[in-house]
Amino acid sequence: MWPYKEHKEEDYRDAVALAESIAVKYGAVPVSVTKQKFNTMSGDWTASSREILNVYKYGGEFFRIEPHFLP
Repeated sequence: MWPYKEHKEEDYRDAVALAESIAVKYGAVPVSVTKQKFNTMSGDWTASSREILNVYKYGGEFFRIEPHFLP
């Protein structure tokens, strides 16, 4: 569930896609896709999401872009 009213989930997804395309442009290689559930809690504020994340390899290291929601 998208926890924010002040900006759209689509804008966030577009930013992730842009970051991933820049990584690929500079040599990152997609290696897999993973499904993950994320929970963020801060005081009495909670956000949960299920994400499908692309995993990349660059220079011998693996990375993915994960959501971290903040109140």
